[in-house]
Amino acid sequence: MNKDQAIQAAQQAGVRPGDYITLQNLGQIEHDHWHAGRTSGPTHVDGWKVANIGGDWQAAKIHSD
Repeated sequence: MNKDQAIQAAQQAGVRPGDYITLQNLGQIEHDHWHAGRTSGPTHVDGWKVANIGGDWQAAKIHSD
């Protein structure tokens, strides 16, 4: 899932102004990974936080850790 897909999913979900949603797709969940430069220790899963700020859609990448 990329940024545009995350925003589109939030719009389709009907996120209202002032609210947000967090999203992950199956591929993100199935492909956990380490932070850059690491090859051991706990892994994390990427996701998106998408907010509707008065009709302006803002998306930021988030991690499960």
